[in-house]
Amino acid sequence: MANPEDQAEPDILDDFLNTEDADGLYETVPTELQGLDVSVQLDDVSKIQGSAHGRPIEADSQTSPEVIAPLELANTKAGSNIPMLIGATFLCLVLCAGLAFFLLSNNNNNNNTNNNTRLAEESPEVQPGTTLENTVPTETTVPETTPDTEPPATQESTAVPAINDTPAPPIDNNVTFIDNFTELDTSVWLVEDVSSFGDGNNEEQCYLAENTSVRDGKLVLRAREQTVQCERDQREVTSGMVRSRGVTFSPGQGIDFRVKLNPADTENSAGLWPALWASDFGGIGWPRGGELDFFEVMTAVNPTRVLFSMHFENEQNQNDLINTPVFLDEDFSDDWHTFRFDYGLSGKLTWYLDGEIVQEIDDAPTVQGYPAPFNSTIDQLRVNLALGGNPGDLDRRAVGGDGATYEIDYIRIFDL
Repeated sequence: MANPEDQAEPDILDDFLNTEDADGLYETVPTELQGLDVSVQLDDVSKIQGSAHGRPIEADSQTSPEVIAPLELANTKAGSNIPMLIGATFLCLVLCAGLAFFLLSNNNNNNNTNNNTRLAEESPEVQPGTTLENTVPTETTVPETTPDTEPPATQESTAVPAINDTPAPPIDNNVTFIDNFTELDTSVWLVEDVSSFGDGNNEEQCYLAENTSVRDGKLVLRAREQTVQCERDQREVTSGMVRSRGVTFSPGQGIDFRVKLNPADTENSAGLWPALWASDFGGIGWPRGGELDFFEVMTAVNPTRVLFSMHFENEQNQNDLINTPVFLDEDFSDDWHTFRFDYGLSGKLTWYLDGEIVQEIDDAPTVQGYPAPFNSTIDQLRVNLALGGNPGDLDRRAVGGDGATYEIDYIRIFDL
């Protein structure tokens, strides 16, 4: 409600409002401004200037005839106070419009500020020279957490580290033998020296003790070009081999080990023949006494193939064997590999490669009647790097330079 003290003089307003042509003016004056005593002095009512949102605005007799025409009429018929009233009214209208523009602009600026703040909080850091429009926010996923929950305790393990992220089967029972090769224990390992062992397979190497060593916690058998006088003849390549002594491996036990083959030339590696095996444990000579190849690789045949075999004399008194080849996606020499063999009771035999079962045998046509001889205790393990022979010729580039190596990280025997 308006204050009574602010009411305009009634005789002046009555004269104006009762004027014959005042209807058009009255329609342009807001109701709330009617009757106000305005004491604003206008220097020029034909033009009013201002600004809104940083841009100039103006109203004059050419652009606002609906306002100016009534001003002239009022100046003629309503006396000298009427133009002041009309000018003040017009000024109030402009000021109201300017205020409206200001409020709207300020609100938009606040909204833009809030939006920019939200974008800054949600968007990644913008590097110099990068526009916000070209920057895509990165979605961040917050992991779920469970209150008052602690992670399970980590149990210490004495197991050998897994290879290729494939854990070896756990060893829960008693370990009866282990060699981590911190040194070459000659009370456990007999080193072949000046030996042509393997002539039955037409192998090319001469085994020398100098090619067998322990380095960085691994047993290393080296093969290289070297002309030497061996047992029976002269050889042009040498290699390394060891045999265990005082170590027993019986039915009801398992053996596992970890190995790596390193050709001198990985593109030309034919003729390398690493193996870990046992033979003639049945005490009747080979093949009747049996042979178990826990693993062997013949790069002259295929550098990706791993072979798991058992040899025996069959019921027709012939040399016989059962084996399973496994072909890798890469050369065997490209990585370390773990092996395990379970020498089960009653002739249950199981081979593993990198934690996976690759062969199982529980029967064979042996001359003795199965499971013999595969129910006998093994008293010698053989670890060697043969060269060439029946599987295929040796590519001399495979043993050139510093030579090829066959590394054994550990060997372990345990109860099943």
